[in-house]
Amino acid sequence: MAKLKNNIIVLHKSGANSHYKALELLAGKVGYKITYREFSVLSRMFKSIVKLDSRLFIKQWKNLFTLLQLLFATNAKVVLGIAPYDKTLLRLLNVLSGHQIYYHTSWPIWDGSYFPKKKGVNHKVKKEWKTFLEERVKLVFTVTKTAKENLESNYNLKQEPAVVGHAFYNTNFFKARNSNPSDAISFCYVGRLVEQKGVMELLEFFKRKNEVTFTIIGNGKLENEVKSFVNKYDHINYLPTTHDRSVLNSLFNTSDYLVLNSKRTAKWQELFGMVIIEAMAAGCIPIATAHIGPNEIISDQNDGFLFQEENFIKNLSRFLDQKPSQEMMDNAIKKAANYEINQVAKNWKAILKD
Repeated sequence: MAKLKNNIIVLHKSGANSHYKALELLAGKVGYKITYREFSVLSRMFKSIVKLDSRLFIKQWKNLFTLLQLLFATNAKVVLGIAPYDKTLLRLLNVLSGHQIYYHTSWPIWDGSYFPKKKGVNHKVKKEWKTFLEERVKLVFTVTKTAKENLESNYNLKQEPAVVGHAFYNTNFFKARNSNPSDAISFCYVGRLVEQKGVMELLEFFKRKNEVTFTIIGNGKLENEVKSFVNKYDHINYLPTTHDRSVLNSLFNTSDYLVLNSKRTAKWQELFGMVIIEAMAAGCIPIATAHIGPNEIISDQNDGFLFQEENFIKNLSRFLDQKPSQEMMDNAIKKAANYEINQVAKNWKAILKD
């Protein structure tokens, strides 16, 4: 089992590799390797067979091999990402026995009243989770301070959780020279084109506001509806999701405001909002609903704006003829610097201790 030495295994239900770029940076500096694996092997293997997906099939064998390695080894460093109170944890703990477990979560509510996966959750499961958090986990890493404080309020943790927000590269997102927005006020939205993101409300608002421009980048179920608006209104623009950071950085540099009209559901709210950080790094001012993630990142009226969901669209009108001040843009850039990858990497350092 020597292959587990100098390895940090990131174990999730499904891949979330982009959340660990700062950990990758830190690990690389000290000779550690990050191995990404998933624990939902059987269901995905079945899916790969049904769909004749050879890549997915091979991936599941890799996942299974690593899980077997963990079963017969000890003292590996494992970063576990699993939904709160998920009953799958009970099975996983048999595999992870004897290893250094670091729990990584963005979930902000830990009093047991509100969590996404409720099927099969009973008193026994919650009791096992309590034992897991208080006795089995070496350290908890949270994405937000809200999650950290809520965990501390409800559990007697061994150590104070470390807060590790998601990170960006300042070579990808930055304020470019001579790239200020035009005289016309410009707005943008980057994200999934789904109902809970409030995209249709934004389109309905901007369709009659031809004195401004509104640009959307994303993919999702509402893509055809978005394209329909673009065909009707010249001041509304659309691009599909892109992984080209230069395209996104250019959009943020030439937009005054990023608008995020997120809507809470029974299982979801905006828990971080990486796009907020990326926009702020380029001096684009975020206007967002006051969900936990945006509320933690944005200092209202200092480096962005926060509104309650019911007042969001109504308050957008005030920005139609209001350019952000240079001071606010500078504040946004300064705030984003806290999430630059080298800064975030420092917050992962505790994982290197034996």
